[in-house]
Amino acid sequence: MIKNNFKKSLLLALIFVGVFSPFFSDAAYSQIDRALLELKAQILRLQIDVLKSELSLISRATENCAQVEVSWSSAKGANSYRVYREDEVVYEGRTRSFTDFSLTPNKEYVYKIYGLYDGEEGEFSQSIQVTAPSKCPPVKPVISYTSQICGGNVDLSWRAVPDASVYQLMRGSIDIYNGPLTEFADSSLTPGRDYTYTIRAGNIGGWSEFSQITAKASGPCAPSQSDYSYIIPETSETGEEGELSAEMRFIPRNGLRIASGSSNKSVFSFTLFTKYSEIKVERVDLYFLGNYWNYLKDVSLRSGITTIAKENITRNSFTNMGEGVYRLRFENIGHLIDDDSSSLITVKVSIEEDISSDSSLTLFLQENSVRGVDGINLQQYAPSIGGIESEFLRTFTVRQ
Repeated sequence: MIKNNFKKSLLLALIFVGVFSPFFSDAAYSQIDRALLELKAQILRLQIDVLKSELSLISRATENCAQVEVSWSSAKGANSYRVYREDEVVYEGRTRSFTDFSLTPNKEYVYKIYGLYDGEEGEFSQSIQVTAPSKCPPVKPVISYTSQICGGNVDLSWRAVPDASVYQLMRGSIDIYNGPLTEFADSSLTPGRDYTYTIRAGNIGGWSEFSQITAKASGPCAPSQSDYSYIIPETSETGEEGELSAEMRFIPRNGLRIASGSSNKSVFSFTLFTKYSEIKVERVDLYFLGNYWNYLKDVSLRSGITTIAKENITRNSFTNMGEGVYRLRFENIGHLIDDDSSSLITVKVSIEEDISSDSSLTLFLQENSVRGVDGINLQQYAPSIGGIESEFLRTFTVRQ
């Protein structure tokens, strides 16, 4: 906008000179020439500053773009691990691998791994030296689709991404294509049904973020004419891919206040919905902002009046996900939800006694926090959108 204002000023000056030039003296002409030169110089300086700014943004975007995957062997007796890059903690949790982001290409990094024993850091376990890849991961591809006239098909295509050597395409949680091509025909789908596809691009530097699209499979084809007709009876031996979704409930309300020593207080609830198949819920991940093991005695999941999972809280109950976020994972739940049905899941907490001060606690679901298995043994996930900016979040206060 500033550059445009300078151009307008220059244009107005030129018009002024053209109209009134017969009345100017030589001295006036000299002053006008100097003013016009100064305007041109200001425009040139501005253009140089804009170019420098754009180059700086590009440089900062690519300076720390590399990523590496770090994995290590188990330490005897350790129930979780803490990883340092230089003197900074970059990972804490039970899994013996993680991906480190925002690194400088071609730079050498040293990771030190310590085993944790009931939350206490043990002796130094391992040191891993890694050189970050020379390339940055590619940008995420843009995906689109078309449907054929009939037959339960979806034709997907995506733009080629510079520096990408491979693409990974998924339908729901199923990996359906890995390779260098930029198109894929998905067939034998349920006619007229909506499917969610995600895709990412990769190279030696790592993977891009996922792009997502929802596509509708083409409808059923009209039957051909025949001299006779017949019906193939449905049997229970053939299943169908299911679909799992989640919806946040507004009760319990946000901002609930709970006294220390309270037991089985409802703080969060959501409804799971199934379509096309019954689904057995296997795993639920809850995410907390802060080190809440100092306040929580136990956390449980209930469906109606039935407790389907419960965790007595210790420091080791949580996995540090970084940026102050801690994950509490419930596994091997085995909660069955019938086809085209729903189940209300409520999170209940018990609070430690003698809390020293009031504290505000935040609980939320991330994308794909809930995992289940459908009738043909495929994994299905919900919700499709999560995080601290989503509706799947509640804050409650623990009082003394």
